[in-house]
Amino acid sequence: LGISTRLLEMTFRKTLGRSVRDELLDFRLTQAKRLLKTTSKGVAEVAAASGFRTPSALKAIFRKKFGCSLRDCRRQG
Repeated sequence: LGISTRLLEMTFRKTLGRSVRDELLDFRLTQAKRLLKTTSKGVAEVAAASGFRTPSALKAIFRKKFGCSLRDCRRQG
């Protein structure tokens, strides 16, 4: 792009009102939620496929964001 990382981050935040990190995290959580609802993959596979280092990291962030457990989300299908 020919600009610094910092300038890109500042422009992104100014344009969208959120950070690149927040946008990526939302994307990964949405991916995890989709996988839970549309596949029978285990939690470890869902975590890895959506970019989380560990299933426990996914579980904690998922509950904080969506207010339900991975199991409850899958049941709601």
